[in-house]
Amino acid sequence: RPSELESRPQLPLNKAKNNYASFECGARVIETNEEAQNPMAILIENKDAYMLNPCKANISFTVELCDTVRILKLELGCFELFSSVPETFRVCSSERYPTGEWNI
Repeated sequence: RPSELESRPQLPLNKAKNNYASFECGARVIETNEEAQNPMAILIENKDAYMLNPCKANISFTVELCDTVRILKLELGCFELFSSVPETFRVCSSERYPTGEWNI
């Protein structure tokens, strides 16, 4: 009998394009909510590493991409078997950080 983890569909990672938010590319997490633990895990492909937050936390983080890009596609993944997924999320961008002007 396969385990529940093995029966979950595995989504292929799109290797044809650059991941400008990857640790390997040089991206970095520059700000998080104070409760966040292991925030660098959101930048690596290792599915056994993940950022932790208490359920009641107002989760936020800022990622500096490794290059200036025009965002056409955003891929999110939640691979932890017993974690919840965000009900809503907002993506903002800016050419500089810190900034007072975020593009939504």
